[in-house]
Amino acid sequence: MIVYHEVSPEAVSSIREKGLKRTSRGEKSDDAIAQTDQFLDAHRLPELVDASVSRDNNLYAYVVEDEKIVSITDGARMSLEDFIQQSQQALLSIEVDPQRCYVSDLDQYDAVQKALEEKNSSAERLARDYWQSLIRLNAYEQGAIKRPEIMVTYSLPSSAVRVLKEK
Repeated sequence: MIVYHEVSPEAVSSIREKGLKRTSRGEKSDDAIAQTDQFLDAHRLPELVDASVSRDNNLYAYVVEDEKIVSITDGARMSLEDFIQQSQQALLSIEVDPQRCYVSDLDQYDAVQKALEEKNSSAERLARDYWQSLIRLNAYEQGAIKRPEIMVTYSLPSSAVRVLKEK
C-alpha cells in the first residue's frame, strides 16, 4: 500500500541511501508533543507494545482516501498535486505493509494533550480510549476517522521509498 511521509529536505540523500529509519523523536521538537507521546506510551496496551506500536518510535504517514491525502491539521482531503505544492518539507511516497501499520485518531490525541496541559484527571482514561481506538491499516475504512494518521511500526528500506518532492 502506498502512503505519504514528509521529511526535512536535508534527510533525503540519507534516506535514498539507507532507507527510512524508525527513530525516537523524529521531527518532533515540541515539548507538549514529547510529553503527550511519553504519557501515551506509558499507557499502551500490552498487545500494542508487542506489535512495536509507539507514539515516540514510529514513522508517521498520511492516509489516502479516494486518491486524496487527508490533512492531519483539519481532515481536509486534497489531491497529491495540491499536497505537494503546499508542503514545506520533502515528500516521500512509501510502500508499507498494511498489516504492520495502524491508524490513530488525532482528535483523540489532542484530547489527551489538552488533559495533560490542564492537569486533568481524565488523561489516563483518554489515553486508554486513544489506544483502544487504534485500527490496523488493512482494516481501516475510509472516513472512519476525521483526522487519521498512520503509524508505521518498522523501518523501510530505500527500495520502499520514492522521493516526490525534495523541496
